[in-house]
Amino acid sequence: DVADGGLFIALLESAMPNGIGFTIQTNDAIRKDAYLFGEAQSRIIVSVAKEQQAAFEAHCAGIPFDKIGSTNASGTIEIDAASWGAVAEWKYQYDHVIEDQLAS
Repeated sequence: DVADGGLFIALLESAMPNGIGFTIQTNDAIRKDAYLFGEAQSRIIVSVAKEQQAAFEAHCAGIPFDKIGSTNASGTIEIDAASWGAVAEWKYQYDHVIEDQLAS
């Protein structure tokens, strides 16, 4: 759900169960923080296999959409050609942030 944490959190939550990484490009017309963490409604994320991409795009004819990136098997995150680390590292933080804060 992009409306709960923004695009980055939605991508991360989708990637974490299987350790799948992703590479995306942000939109230069939008501030990066707003693009990645804005909780604007009416946005969805769809992952489509490469061999199904043309059929999916044809199905969406007339509906505005942006292709923002791709997934990867390496489990790494790259945004605007900059490394954001590994999905496994983010998953640890995501799963333990409250516990770690209470312990300190």
